[in-house]
Amino acid sequence: MTGAIGLRQPDGSHGPGGDAVFPLVRDLEAFVRFLEGVRVHMGACWDPYPGEEGVKAFLRAMETVDAEALAEGAPGAEVWEHLFASVTELGVYGY
Repeated sequence: MTGAIGLRQPDGSHGPGGDAVFPLVRDLEAFVRFLEGVRVHMGACWDPYPGEEGVKAFLRAMETVDAEALAEGAPGAEVWEHLFASVTELGVYGY
C-alpha cells in the first residue's frame, strides 16, 4: 500500500473502463493539507490586504504540499481545480 488517495469516476471520463480509480493526491496528510489550505487562504484570496498575493500565495503553498497532484495533465488536477475554484474564483457569498 502506498497511502495514496484516489477517486473513482464511473462516467468513464478518466480513461477506459470508467470505474478505474485515478490518483488524486500522494497520501492522507497531503489530502488534509490541501483542504486546510482552502480554509487558511480563502480570506486572502477573496479580499487580500495591500501587498498580499492572495491566489498566487495559495497556489504556491499547495504546490509545496504535492506538486505532482497539481501538475498539468495529472489525473486529479481537474478535481483540485474545481475545489480550489471555491476559494480562488468565488467570493465569500459564492459568486
